[in-house]
Amino acid sequence: DFLLPVGATIGCSYSDMLPDSDAAAQINTVIVIGVDDDGSRAAATDSSTVVVADVEPAISVRLENDADGDAVFGDVEKAAASSNEVIYRATIRNRASESATITSVADSVHNLDDSPCDALIGTEIPGDSSLDCTFTGTPPAARTRAVTSNFRVSVEDDDANGTTEADRSTVAPPDYAPAVELTVLTNGERSSDGQGPWLVADEAVTWTYIVSN
Repeated sequence: DFLLPVGATIGCSYSDMLPDSDAAAQINTVIVIGVDDDGSRAAATDSSTVVVADVEPAISVRLENDADGDAVFGDVEKAAASSNEVIYRATIRNRASESATITSVADSVHNLDDSPCDALIGTEIPGDSSLDCTFTGTPPAARTRAVTSNFRVSVEDDDANGTTEADRSTVAPPDYAPAVELTVLTNGERSSDGQGPWLVADEAVTWTYIVSN
């Protein structure tokens, strides 16, 4: 109980928990009842509404590859001449404060079915955290153009708000060191491995040089 003088004002405060869901409203109503010295009662009420802001999902995606096989991933790498496989690594980061669920993953070049990245569909990423996945692809052949993969990820939060982000990674074709072979023929016979044909004086000699790449 508190004695409130005529014309006076007093205040108080209290705390409460906010709603769990985004964009939900919580209405707080306060009722004050007073009694004077004659036993007469008076009451007043007022309300205040708190609305939780809707947090939109926000992610970032980074795609890298280890085409040269040195166990170091990069945005652009050159394929090793002896390799017929490229490992890609995707990093998906949830930049929002609330969890988001992965709804789809796709790559513009490679089929992700049954890959570790495909297995992430349905996975919930907590707020301010990230996760990785890998998949394999085929490097471009020598003397062809580089291959650029565009990796896309879509997520959705508990309020059915969604977003999609993507990143690219490029694999350049391998380099092959030049190699040539020289074959020498003397009058049509191979002589580079030892003794050539026997010739007599004043006999015409023809040397033939064959260069193979």
